Order: sequence, then C-alpha cells, then structure tokens
Amino acid sequence: MRRAIITTLLFAGCVSGQHIELPTQITGEPGSFITIKPSKLEGAKVRYVSLDSGLSVFPAELLTDPTATVVVGNKPGRYRVLGYTAKGDVPSLPAYTVVVIGSPGPAPGPEPTPPPPPDDNDALALALRGIFGGHQDAEKAAKAAALAKVFRQGADLARDPDVKTVGGLLGGLRALARASLKPDDLRPLRDRIADEADRLLPLDPAVVLTDEHRTAAAKLCTHVAKILEGLR
Repeated sequence: MRRAIITTLLFAGCVSGQHIELPTQITGEPGSFITIKPSKLEGAKVRYVSLDSGLSVFPAELLTDPTATVVVGNKPGRYRVLGYTAKGDVPSLPAYTVVVIGSPGPAPGPEPTPPPPPDDNDALALALRGIFGGHQDAEKAAKAAALAKVFRQGADLARDPDVKTVGGLLGGLRALARASLKPDDLRPLRDRIADEADRLLPLDPAVVLTDEHRTAAAKLCTHVAKILEGLR
C-alpha cells in the first residue's frame, strides 16, 4: 500500500506546479515529539507519510498547523518522511526529509558481501576449526595469521625448482615456521596439518619431488593458508 501511494505521488506530481521543500535532516531524542515543517511551500496543506517502520506520524486532524506534522520514534535510527502538497486535485512533487532519532551513527553504506559459508565436506577445515576453537591461547588468532603466511610461502617453496626433495621441502617449511612462531605455538593445529602432508608426500625425505608432488604440496599449502586466515 505504501509503495502504491508513493508511486501515485511521483507520477501525478509531474504535472503539478505546486512546490514543497523539507529540511534535509531533523534530529530528536527517542520518545520525544519532533516537529516537521516545510522550509519552502506553495500550498495551504501538507500531507506526510513515513517511509520507514518505527516512526509514527500524528494524524493531521489533531494538529492546528495544516502544513506541519509531529513524529515520534522510540528507537535510535534514521527514518525517511515524505511530504506533499496540492492545489485542487493536483498534488505536488513529493519532498522528503530524514529524521535522526538519538545517535544511530553514520548512514549505512552498501551491505558488505558476506563470506562464503564453510564447506562442511572439507574434513581438514572442520578439524582445524574445531582444534582452534578449543585451543586455550589468548594470542591464537595472531599466531594463526602468522602460520597462514608460512603456508602461503610454502606454496611458493613447493614450486621452487631449487627445492629438490621431500626433505628439502619439509625442512624449508620448518625453517619458515621457526622464523615466525615458537616450537609449541599452535602445536595441535600444526600436528593435524602434518598428518595431512603425510598422506600426500612420501615419508622418505630423500625422495625427489615429482611434478605431482609439487602440485599436491602447493595445493595443500594454499588450502591450509586459506583455512588459517579464516580462523578468529
């Protein structure tokens, strides 16, 4: 119904010579009576419509000034109010003002894009989130971020042709971790990640890395880094 009223006003007003302007913004406190009155008006009466729920508009017949209205809002927020006047049967173009109740903060911008939901079929992600959630360390989020950087670098290490063997790759990862974390930092998480690496790479450190080994190791490192970056 409200949308139909607004649409009618917008289209009917296009042929009108009447004019109304409202203040850009009006402020007030929750529960208080807030008066709205045009800053410019060509017309004898004004009708007002609240465009947002939570703001009540006084019935026009209860007010002595036919060009003004009174609104009340109990919750802090920003509420749009539309006003229009008329001459005969021809309404004006509508004008609107924003009524600011209390201190709602800045006007909201575009809604941020929510992160994609976790993949519940990803056993490694589920395991790491569970381990992290139960880990008692006030600095665990910062340490997880540091470990994520290690695995981002590990993906590059896996692709490096100068790293020849499984032992060379794992030794490089350990060196990167030692530079950022203490030996016992996030130990349960690191042990679970090591279990995953054991499934992808030969246990013999002397084995020469194949292209398949490098691809699998780089993919695992990137995946682990992404999981760790999402832990909070």
